[in-house]
Amino acid sequence: MLELNGRYDVLAQNHIAHTTTTGTLDSLPTEAFLKVVGLRVRRRRNSLGMSRRRLAEVSSVSERYLAQLESGQGNMSIALLRKVTSALGMSLGSLMDSEHDQPLMEALSE
Repeated sequence: MLELNGRYDVLAQNHIAHTTTTGTLDSLPTEAFLKVVGLRVRRRRNSLGMSRRRLAEVSSVSERYLAQLESGQGNMSIALLRKVTSALGMSLGSLMDSEHDQPLMEALSE
């Protein structure tokens, strides 16, 4: 189960609901976009049973950047994001695809 807390939980759920309905991240404000992308990265990392430290090692991206990305605070370059998605065994395209958000919505509502 994905663990979030407080206000971030509600905002994330709203943003994911929006992308599930519209099918796109394009219409989200930057802050919301970053939060949804961060949640998707965290969800994938957790589903693989990978610690943030291990992801940092495999992707050659610092734990600090990863923490910022997962919390929706970091505006990571495409090059670094590609390293992260590659280390997670996914494509940049699948990270941006909202079709996989339904399981995340269910996890957030539990």
